[in-house]
Amino acid sequence: MIWAIFNGAWRDIWPVFLIQVLFFIVGQFFLGFVFGILFFLLEIYIGKKGNEWAYYGTKKWKDLEHFRKVQRNWVGASIAASIILNFSLTFIVMLFGMSLAANPAFKVRKKAQAKQAKKLEKSSEYPTISVSKDINYSFSTIKLETLDYLKSRSEIKDYFDGKKLVIYFTGADCPYAQVFEKALEPIKNSSTMSSVFNFYAAEASGMKTFSSQEDAQADIDFNNSCHEFCVINTKNGQMFAIDGVGETEASTVGLILFQLANW
Repeated sequence: MIWAIFNGAWRDIWPVFLIQVLFFIVGQFFLGFVFGILFFLLEIYIGKKGNEWAYYGTKKWKDLEHFRKVQRNWVGASIAASIILNFSLTFIVMLFGMSLAANPAFKVRKKAQAKQAKKLEKSSEYPTISVSKDINYSFSTIKLETLDYLKSRSEIKDYFDGKKLVIYFTGADCPYAQVFEKALEPIKNSSTMSSVFNFYAAEASGMKTFSSQEDAQADIDFNNSCHEFCVINTKNGQMFAIDGVGETEASTVGLILFQLANW
């Protein structure tokens, strides 16, 4: 590897080295070991090629055998340096990973993630509802990173107050928007239903700005699963969604929400 550095070839192998370090940090020791082997083989290859590039055209040799002997010596030195350096780097990275895992803040974060994952696992059973066979609906569990975005940074974050959230879409791109809004009106005016559900009218189209690429991806993931009508259980992260809203769906929305009230 040292010989490769002196020959400007480090730029060809540093991505492999970084991936190796990252895998060790997150605890994937087997994959880190695999990338370590790949890194090791690259060092040997580049050391050999570096020897050819550096010496063959710039030094006078006694004969071809003299050149090959020096070349073999450099390859051997490259292998020895590679073994020492790889073991040293592996030891340092493992120490760093263990110190990171022992950090109190890291432990608290991992514990919170495990608790949330366990909570979602326990609530993975979806309710059974009775609706027309013509209605295309589904239940799903929102991914943790998407749920975190919805609760803390999205335009609907204020609706995560313990009630179930009904999201329906309005605008020119929704031909049945008025029919749906009319069907929802008596439900929204019901004190019983309004104590269980929040209602949010989303625009079917429009521009959004995001603070990070992760938030943009989370928003895309959510809208791919909730793009016409959906109900979010804000307590367990589950979601009921209808794909294809029309008069049939609008006429039965009251029955659907009534069955989801105790969800």
